[in-house]
Amino acid sequence: QWVATTISAGGHAAPGGVSVKGWFYRKRRVAGIDVGSRLVKLVELRETSRGPRLAVYGQVPLPPGVIENGLVRDDVGLAAAVEALFRASGSRAVRVAAALPGTAAVVKRASFPRMGEAAFRSLLAQEGEKYLPVERAADVTFDFHVLGGSPRDPGRMDVIVAAARKDVVERYVDAVEQGRRKVVLLDVDAFALERAYEANYDFGGSDTDALVHAGPSVTTVNVLKGGVSALVRSFPAGGPSVAGSRRAETLAGEVERSLDYYRSTAGETRLRQVLLSGGAVTVPAVREALAGRARAPVVLFDPFRRIRRDRERFPEAFLDDIRPLAVAAVGLALRGVDGR
Repeated sequence: QWVATTISAGGHAAPGGVSVKGWFYRKRRVAGIDVGSRLVKLVELRETSRGPRLAVYGQVPLPPGVIENGLVRDDVGLAAAVEALFRASGSRAVRVAAALPGTAAVVKRASFPRMGEAAFRSLLAQEGEKYLPVERAADVTFDFHVLGGSPRDPGRMDVIVAAARKDVVERYVDAVEQGRRKVVLLDVDAFALERAYEANYDFGGSDTDALVHAGPSVTTVNVLKGGVSALVRSFPAGGPSVAGSRRAETLAGEVERSLDYYRSTAGETRLRQVLLSGGAVTVPAVREALAGRARAPVVLFDPFRRIRRDRERFPEAFLDDIRPLAVAAVGLALRGVDGR
């Protein structure tokens, strides 16, 4: 295996892979690209002494049918869109960080007996089907992040595991690389959102925020307690399917069920805020439906809140248009400037 097939939740390489940090510390330019079912977005950041600075933003439309339910259906179409994106944006980056949508990956937080990371990796490689909803561990590539000791049992540890079928990962990477770019990291969209959140928002250990990203065909909910994922759920709903008020209520109902499940299992009743992103949240009916069901303040996610930029190149009106769309791409681009 190699780093392009790593599903990363915390900077660890898959078995036999190359350390992600080793790649990024070479200080080569890395662009974050977010492949949706309607648009492909690109963000390139520069590291400065005063924090990340926006250097490049671009987006191009994706023809219908190239991506369906989060899976690549037309490799040539995606490759052509990636090439067009880099030409249109002017980015010279050859290396990219990308993300699988949540419906193409399994993300699970669970408690396991305490053990070293090498032993845990071996456990998943040999017996992953006992702990993940997959038929055979040999058919998936996975990564994990140990959160620490379980507060309920000192003999156990809490872990976030992300896994995806190898054929899905390989097709996604191959299609992007046909667009003449090198995928150095393949993440999961929920963690890209989390990274953009960490870079732009303050939070304490007891603060619980929910990130809701409603894209053209997939919606992802990531509930964070103290900046750490406590619940990740993705489901096929978003975009054109929520254009009407009835369907907007259906989407909001699914989000509400996710938040209620977190509240019931974690014993939490209060969310500090719900941050919205994705193309669907530009639809007023969607925002209104979510605000009515979240039982918490609902605001738009600003991925440029603490990202420096040239205001002549990137005026505020332009940023207002792209903020809901750029969150995941910003999170991916941050991998290129901070090595995380």
